[in-house]
Amino acid sequence: MTSGIRYRRSNSHRNTGTGSTGTVHASRVDVELVEQLARKFSHGTIALVGPDFLPSEAAARLDSLGNIRRVPPVPYSRIPEYMRAFDVC
Repeated sequence: MTSGIRYRRSNSHRNTGTGSTGTVHASRVDVELVEQLARKFSHGTIALVGPDFLPSEAAARLDSLGNIRRVPPVPYSRIPEYMRAFDVC
C-alpha cells in the first residue's frame, strides 16, 4: 500500500496504527477526539480510509498534525487489507 500509513513491524508500540474505514464526515467522526488521539499517540499513525466529506477547516486541522492520513476510498475488497494493518480499528 502506498497510503503513507506506518505499520507496526515488531512488538514495539512506536509505529502503532489506528484506523477507521467508512465515510469521513463531521457527523460520523469526532474530529476533536481524533486530534486528541493524534497528539497523545504522536508515535503512531491514524488512518481515516474512505470518502472524505470533512469541512476544509476540520481537514486542515487534522492534516496539520502530521500523523493523520486521510486515505481516499479504496475498493471494498481491499478494506480487510487496511484493517489488518491497524492495531486498533
